[in-house]
Amino acid sequence: MEKTEKHVIWQPHEEIYKVGDAPSGAYLIVSGYVYLYTSGGLKLNRLGVNEIFGDASLILKKHRSVTAIAGEHEVHALFLPSKVISDFMDKNKVIGALIRKTNIRLIDSNNQSEELSKDLEDLMKMVKKTDKISDNITKLVENMRKKVNKTLADD
Repeated sequence: MEKTEKHVIWQPHEEIYKVGDAPSGAYLIVSGYVYLYTSGGLKLNRLGVNEIFGDASLILKKHRSVTAIAGEHEVHALFLPSKVISDFMDKNKVIGALIRKTNIRLIDSNNQSEELSKDLEDLMKMVKKTDKISDNITKLVENMRKKVNKTLADD
């Protein structure tokens, strides 16, 4: 990673940060794409020009909840130090509260998506082992249905 003042450049497929890292700032993408992944490797999103990432950790004062990796091409971004984000949140209390709440919901949604992805993976393993629908598969599908219904009811 090269840093020139607040301009940052990542090479294709370079890891920007990973789950569990302590945040020092957020990034505004100037060119290229950045992919976000859960700790289990589930791709959550592809971000592009004029999108910010890395802000949730700063706003919620937590370690990184996702891994960010540069896309297929070089990525150029502006580094936004944590002070810039905290000053914005302090000066704009109502907007700050809305952003905080949105980030909490986003992290919850990411966690639910990863859980469902793991359940689907388990289901596929079971299906490959048997030609018949077993009680285990039926229970797993029912649990998945409950999780999806809970997610939809929460929205």
